Amino acid sequence: MIKEFRLIIALCLVSGFFGCSIKQAVMNELSQSLGTTDVSTVITGEEDPELLGAALPSLLKVYEIVLQVDPGNPKILLATSTAFALYAYAFVQTPASMLPGDKFEEKQFMMSRAKKLFLRARDYVLSAIAIKYPGFSLSLSDDKLKSMLATMTKADLPCLYYAGLTSMGAFTTDIFDMELISLLPKVVLLLTKALELDETYEMGGIHDFFVQYYGSLPKELGGSGEKARYHFTKALEYSKGMRAGTYLSIAGSIDISTQNVDEFKELCNKALSVDVNAYKPGRLMNILSQRKAKWMLEHLDDYFLIGD
Repeated sequence: MIKEFRLIIALCLVSGFFGCSIKQAVMNELSQSLGTTDVSTVITGEEDPELLGAALPSLLKVYEIVLQVDPGNPKILLATSTAFALYAYAFVQTPASMLPGDKFEEKQFMMSRAKKLFLRARDYVLSAIAIKYPGFSLSLSDDKLKSMLATMTKADLPCLYYAGLTSMGAFTTDIFDMELISLLPKVVLLLTKALELDETYEMGGIHDFFVQYYGSLPKELGGSGEKARYHFTKALEYSKGMRAGTYLSIAGSIDISTQNVDEFKELCNKALSVDVNAYKPGRLMNILSQRKAKWMLEHLDDYFLIGD
């Protein structure tokens, strides 16, 4: 509670009524506070998505203000990346995906915006990695990237995880972007390394990534229903079934491509049965995933050729 109070005071003071020395002290306070687990849990544990959706843009700019003063702080770079990624997915991409067909232009605008936000998030976390590993970039040759990844340790796991998620997030908003397509194999290298370091990380969240990766891509780009289902099983194991989005990853990819409407409905209903309060750090995403599951069940005709 004390940390949260200190953060609120710092946010109020940064508005501009004080001299440079006091402002610098405030910025130092923000740098120490913004990247903490306590702050991130306040965000991911929120039970009112609309409240957070209205507040998060201001927090994103606070992160960027702090980075102007402390650009070489890997913790703030990672925290900024995760906040931008959350906003892009939860409050831009997901609402866009549920817009009706007659709002095509609005949907395209929102998807384009989500893509830019994901790329911004990706660049922040890649910068965090490059501080510890100078020269690190997704533009590295495969051999150089593999060589650099081989030296990384469990301490690098959060950055590897979010570098992969933000890259994949950008791709899902524009699957015809050839540059993003060309980077997918390297994104897989990042997440494969993360999986080797700790496959239980984020309650199996890395496996969730691979469910979407193998389940969404065509075979020509590496897609595999068998691999997706393997990672689905592991994701359920490590999350103990407490992450609603895991069920939607199979329903929204393989079940649609194979027109398996029965499993689609079963998995959406399992997502709706998850107790959103059982794991409070995941409450926000579970609430949003359940909204998406309800919407998917109400729009079966959008996904399946269902006879009369």
